Amino acid sequence: MRGAFVLSACPFRAPEIGETRAALEAYGLPIVPGEITDRRAFARAVTTGSAVTEFEAEGRAAEEIRALWAWIKDTLERK
Repeated sequence: MRGAFVLSACPFRAPEIGETRAALEAYGLPIVPGEITDRRAFARAVTTGSAVTEFEAEGRAAEEIRALWAWIKDTLERK
């Protein structure tokens, strides 16, 4: 795989997310399912020097990061 698109800092449930996905399909690269939304937990984690998965391990921001990692890992293992 040459690369993939990750939608990051997305406004929660914004209609532009679907529009962006549609526009990116023209490039022929995979688009990671789901997105990383603009959540306060990311900014708060940075101020403590932590990853969001450490700062708020059971929060939605951490879930998004774990889902991204699972997709990356699964994609690489299929190669």
